[in-house]
Amino acid sequence: LSESVYFTVQSCSAVFQIWKTLLNIYEQNVASTKIYLIWRVYNLRMKESNSVQAHLNEYESLSSQISSPGTTIEDELRAMLLMSSLPPLWETFVTTVCNVLTTAMNYSKVTSAILTEVARRKFFAKASIDEAYVVQISADRLNNRGRSSSRPSTNQRSRSKS
Repeated sequence: LSESVYFTVQSCSAVFQIWKTLLNIYEQNVASTKIYLIWRVYNLRMKESNSVQAHLNEYESLSSQISSPGTTIEDELRAMLLMSSLPPLWETFVTTVCNVLTTAMNYSKVTSAILTEVARRKFFAKASIDEAYVVQISADRLNNRGRSSSRPSTNQRSRSKS
């Protein structure tokens, strides 16, 4: 026992009294920890600069910490809290998922939908970069209009002497 705990239980004469005293001390800590963790989950917001996977990992870690002391969060509530933690850029996605999942939300379906959306966004971001590259090459070709770069410009042409 640590010194501070010893001073708390030294006046107890029976083991049962010691147990009750320790239980009162540490149960309060468990309750305050649960409240703090629930507050963190409720206020968790993904920053647009963070990766979605890191956000999902943080959310899952907090959820499992809440569940470990004996408190459970319903699956549907977990899904709703996760959806509400997404940034404003994801608003259309959240609305779509809410409209598609007409039955009760399922945490695993929501996480699956989020990961699918991340993959879709990465694919279209790459496709738009490739399209921009093609457009740039096309614009360069239009500006040159098929002229060779070795051909002299109009300012350097010589005039005929006739």
